[in-house]
Parts: sequence; structure tokens; C-alpha cells
Amino acid sequence: MLYLKYRPRFFKDVVGQGENTKILLNQIRTGHIGHAYLFCGNRGSGKTTTARIFAKAVNQHNKNGEPLDNELSKKIDAGNCIDIVELDAASHNGIEDIRNIIEQAQYAPSECKYRVFIIDEVHMLSISAVNAFLKVLEEPPKNVIFILATTDPQKLPITVLSRCQRFDFKRIDVTDIFNRLKYICEHEKIKIDNKSLKLISIVADGAMRDAISILDQVRTMEEITYSNVTTLLGIMIEEDIRNIAFSIIKKDTISALQLINKAVMQNKKDANQLMKDLQKYFRNVLVLAINPKTEIATIEEEKQVMINLGKQVHKENLIKYIELLQEKINDSKYTYNNLTLLEVAVIELVGYKTEEEKISDIIKKVLKSTNTNPVVANNCSDMNNANDINNIFEQSKQYVINALLESPKDYIIDIGNGLRSSQISYYNGTVNIIPLNDNDRKILINGIKAVNAGFIKILKENNMKIQKINIQ
Repeated sequence: MLYLKYRPRFFKDVVGQGENTKILLNQIRTGHIGHAYLFCGNRGSGKTTTARIFAKAVNQHNKNGEPLDNELSKKIDAGNCIDIVELDAASHNGIEDIRNIIEQAQYAPSECKYRVFIIDEVHMLSISAVNAFLKVLEEPPKNVIFILATTDPQKLPITVLSRCQRFDFKRIDVTDIFNRLKYICEHEKIKIDNKSLKLISIVADGAMRDAISILDQVRTMEEITYSNVTTLLGIMIEEDIRNIAFSIIKKDTISALQLINKAVMQNKKDANQLMKDLQKYFRNVLVLAINPKTEIATIEEEKQVMINLGKQVHKENLIKYIELLQEKINDSKYTYNNLTLLEVAVIELVGYKTEEEKISDIIKKVLKSTNTNPVVANNCSDMNNANDINNIFEQSKQYVINALLESPKDYIIDIGNGLRSSQISYYNGTVNIIPLNDNDRKILINGIKAVNAGFIKILKENNMKIQKINIQ
């Protein structure tokens, strides 16, 4: 197994946890070693590996704080040292298991300077086991060190947290994972392209162990290609996710549903995973629209596509897409037919409209249903006639007000009423609005998008430029 063969044996080999290893090395060098440590972080981030390295280093280390590469270290690596005890609390979480630990802690180390107890997934301990453990955790016997590891520190009582030095292990960066995989491939003579390695690094989601395990699977293929890797992992190529996202943004329901059905029915992709991938894609587009320099887990070419896409779609739409997909992902826990959920989600996403789009539709309906058309200037010289411009604007103004009053939304009707009672004029591309009172002014300022959408729609159709709306 590659992940066992390339498991770090020294602090310098631990990837992506520089701050934590630096502090631990300093403690070892100076001799300021605590009696209880809490290592928190996601799976595969190096908690247990670092705990084992620390257990070796506190017993025998060089001047830099790194463990010595000797027989004792090899025994600890092999799990044959009686003074280094590991307990998996996920399967040994009862009070008897903890009492056994407490009893062993009373004996002096036989072949090491310190007896070290590494308790993995400590949050899985029962309440009675935790209570029995508190006293020895606070005042352990001399030459005893406890290292607790957990993926969920929130489940631990404050009485445990307060007795430990806490180290938070972060998700490992895609670049760090990629470089480590590249190193392994060179030493194992695995022929794989960088694009496939980058994909594995992304799919690992910050877990080095997962990335190396995937590489172990991939290397058994007769031919390692990007397409084969995506098939093995049961994921969609990012280009396919992008095409579905484009169809949704273009409001092309038929295309979006065809792409989804092809992915699920023909290519055997998981519908629930597809929802998550689609949500992640929209999330990436949103954060890049806010800050194009944001680091995301994708190749540079795809990142640029997302940046360009973010310039073409409302942030409000992206937020709604993410929220709606999250609702469907939550609902997927209670159904076996995730494809139907995904199809419904896509139909809802395509049908979603911002308030500006809704107002524009209302205005179109009003224009379509009315028998009177706005006065339209016949040529450029007519547009220079102030009376023509005023006539066009007065009729356009009434269309906007009527459109807003037609809305089923109460707050949009309030905007229409606010406009109706205001003094409104047009001059040289600027619409000036003087509200009747402070309440109307507040309503119009809050509804400036609705007002703006209405006037832009009508005035542009009548060849009149609009540069801004000024609410006084």
C-alpha cells in the first residue's frame, strides 16, 4: 500500500502542517513538553502520523528535534513498542477501555523515556469513559503523555478541551498534494499525466491519505488517462459540469436535462454527487466574481472560464442556485430517486428570475396589453424637439408606474405608489424624482433597482438615453 510506504517518519516529511510541526519541534528541542495534546482536523490531514512522529521524538531525538532513525523508532513505526499505546476510540469507546489505559499509565516506561498514549477519534468515547478519563488527563503520572486525535472537536466536553494543548490541522492544499503525488510517481515509476494528478489532488479534498489511496488504485490501470481516472472515481469531467451550468444560466431547460440524463443514465454518474459538483461549480463562480484572485481547487484554464462566466450572471442568481441545490442535497437523504430531485432542481434553477427580470416581464405584459403605444420619434430631428421628448417621457413614466402597480408583490406596488405621488422629470439622460414625503423616499431608494429596470426598458425602446436616476 502506497500510503503506508510513504507515510512520513519525520516532521520534515509532514506536508501542509508547517506551523504545527514547527511548534512541536520547538517543544522537543527546549524540553517544554506538555502532558496532554489535542490534534484536530479533517481525515487524512496528518493527525495520527504526527502523533507517532512526536511519540518517537520525545523519546529519542537529534539536536533539531527530529526523531532518530534507530531500532527504537523502527519498533514504534511497526507498532511493536509496548510504551507507545494506540487506541481507536471509534471501536473501543467504553469505560473498561479507558480504565485499562489508566491502569497502564501507572507503570513506568520499560524501554522509552515517555509512555505515550495516542487515542484516535476521541470524540467517540462514551460519557462515562470521558468522565473516568478526566482526572488522569489533568494530572497524569510522571513520564506519561496523552495525544488525543479527533475530526470533530465540537463533540468533546470543555473539561477535556481545557486540559489539552490544541493543534488544528488544516486541509492540505491541492498544490502540496499534487507535489507529493508527483514525488511518489517518480519514485514508483508510475506514468501519469499532470492533469490526472491534479484531478486526484482536487478530489482528495485536502486529505493526503485519500489522494495516495486513489493513486494506488489508478496505477493498476493498463493505461492511465484523464478519462479513465474520471471513470474510476465516478465523477464528471469539469467540462461536463460547466456545460450543465451554462445551460442553466442560458435558461435552456431541454439542454440541461439532456446533459443530466446522459451523465446519469448513460455514463452511470451518481445524481447526488452531480448535484454537489454543480453546487460547487456555482460556488466557485460566485467567489471568483467577488474576488478573481481567490484560490480554488481547479486548473488555471477552468478558473479563467469561471471568472468570465461570473461577469455574465447576477450574483443574486448564483446565490439562489447554491441555496436551491443545497435544499435538494438535503432532501436526497430521504429519497432513493435522486435523479428526479436533480431534474426538479434544474427546472427550478432555469425558471428562477431576479426581481429586475420579474419587473421587466411585468412591464412587457403591460405594454402588450395596452391599446396605446408610446409616442416614438420618427427621426433624430424630432428628438431635438423638447415637446416630443416630454410627451414620450410622460407616457413612458405612466407605463412604468402601471407596471409596478400590476405586480403581485406588495413591496413593488408600494414602489409604484411612491412614484405616482412623486414629481418626476427627465433632462439630458437623467430621471429626477422628488418624492412626496420621507417614507416614499425611503421606499424608492430601497427599490431603486425596480425603478431603474422600468425606466431603462421603456426609454430605450423610445430611443431616449438614460444615464442615471436621481432620487432627491
